[in-house]
Amino acid sequence: MERPIEQNIITNERGTILLVVLIMLVLLSTLGAMSFLNSTTELNTSGEFRKENATFYEADKALEYAITDDAIYTVIPMTEAGGGSFPASTATPGQTASAGLGTMDVVNKDGRIMAKGRGAYSSMTVRVEHLKTGPLPPGTGDEDIFQGAYFYASVVGEGPDSGERTIEGQFARKVPK
Repeated sequence: MERPIEQNIITNERGTILLVVLIMLVLLSTLGAMSFLNSTTELNTSGEFRKENATFYEADKALEYAITDDAIYTVIPMTEAGGGSFPASTATPGQTASAGLGTMDVVNKDGRIMAKGRGAYSSMTVRVEHLKTGPLPPGTGDEDIFQGAYFYASVVGEGPDSGERTIEGQFARKVPK
């Protein structure tokens, strides 16, 4: 005696493995696609972070240059009230500056300072303004011989892919009275 067709369809297990395999294939494909997208995002993020760091270090190098290069301070007129400045376009071609991380060969190119560090030239813009000249901060000693020349520096370092980072700072230098 034959079973009714409805009962044959319900109890027939042919093709269930195919259905289970297809569901597993869809789940594993989704998991693989999510992993791929996640790794791509992580790679882009780490690349941007590296570029940001390189740009920051270029700006930091420019600030070190602005603070340590004595040639900058020979062209700034130092008055009691301040007001003198050093624009980047006044750098001397072939000038060498000691800048914290070693010696940088500095050349002027189209109003921007090009500093050679680690074999390649990088671009930086340096602006130093003389704020005022006055007494040294208390407790520094030598108040009879020296006075403080107070400056403001604004530098822009250029990193990979034309990224820019600006750093500003104020500092003082001891100068003879």
